[in-house]
Amino acid sequence: MEDVRQEILAERFKPELVRNQRDHEGQRMFLVIIKGYVICVPFVEEKDGTFFLKTAFPNRVYQRRYENGELRI
Repeated sequence: MEDVRQEILAERFKPELVRNQRDHEGQRMFLVIIKGYVICVPFVEEKDGTFFLKTAFPNRVYQRRYENGELRI
């Protein structure tokens, strides 16, 4: 998770909406590259402007889009 934090602090990310907004209302997601792979990091923005990172997981759909040049991070 420290690698993810460093990428976000260095502003090397792409913000995305979480697809299932019904179950995850208000949740968004950072996409970061760690060791050449796209990592999804769902988060909630707190009232004070800080981010609460929920988890981090690799995603092959975003990875494929990244490799095909459809996704730029």
